[in-house]
Amino acid sequence: MRDLDQRYAPAPGERWAVVGHSFGALLAASWAAVAHQAGRGPALVVVSGAAAPWRHSTAALLDGTDDEIWDRVGALGGLPAQIRATPLGRRLVERALVGDVRASARYRPVGPAPVGCPVLAVRGADDPLVTDELTTAWSALTTAAFTFRVLPGGHFYRCGMEDLVPLLADVLSAPTLPATAERR
Repeated sequence: MRDLDQRYAPAPGERWAVVGHSFGALLAASWAAVAHQAGRGPALVVVSGAAAPWRHSTAALLDGTDDEIWDRVGALGGLPAQIRATPLGRRLVERALVGDVRASARYRPVGPAPVGCPVLAVRGADDPLVTDELTTAWSALTTAAFTFRVLPGGHFYRCGMEDLVPLLADVLSAPTLPATAERR
């Protein structure tokens, strides 16, 4: 994680945000904590479609044999039809997908690592993996503002990241980040 931070985090004083969905939310929160400790943390952390890992492992519900992982992630809408429809598509994606699920299922920090900035946590209203309670647990990352939003749809929302992008654009284009906690 320190290599990632040293290579990609902007210089101190530059405004930046880190966004992660599902397993990427674990990476986003970890990177933000490391960057914060190094004095160049982000202005905002966005965690989407994931439970706070010190409370619950979302990926543990998906873990199993390679076929089970493939089927479970596919049932959530996480595999485009073009990938699912061909043996080549599966060969190209399966190894990374299975590795991500298994690594994420085993990632259980003992508690939250402070990120030093506001946090926006987002979940799909019909997400079978992540409840409101598990999503709002991300508030423990910060003493700054915590914002919780629910978007339509399941784990990958109604239309995938197309649902999340307008929310991110609104938040990131605002002159200031949220100063108070809110739920919408």
